[in-house]
Amino acid sequence: MIPDPAPPYELGTSAILRERIHRMLNRAADLGILPEIELAIAEIIHLLTQSPRGWGDPLRNFQHAQTVEYRGQHRNFQCYYSIHDRIPIVFVASLTTLEGNPLHGENFDG
Repeated sequence: MIPDPAPPYELGTSAILRERIHRMLNRAADLGILPEIELAIAEIIHLLTQSPRGWGDPLRNFQHAQTVEYRGQHRNFQCYYSIHDRIPIVFVASLTTLEGNPLHGENFDG
């Protein structure tokens, strides 16, 4: 692994995850908590693009993919993501709510 490149890191997400986040934001709007949820997700995106190795806990090394998987938690959200060893890119695998999050217990999968 080479030393961390200067931020920002490029952020990669699947269409499925982007749709899941969109449903979270819609539900937050229905509940009247949209600003709080938008801020939390914006802060997570900031952490992922500015200091992904410093934010999360490393879980496992995917040697052939040249990535390391991490788990980060912020404002009762949990995020699993992988960082490429050489290229400044973060692949976000999931963003879920934890107990204490006003959206916790809801199904955001299509």
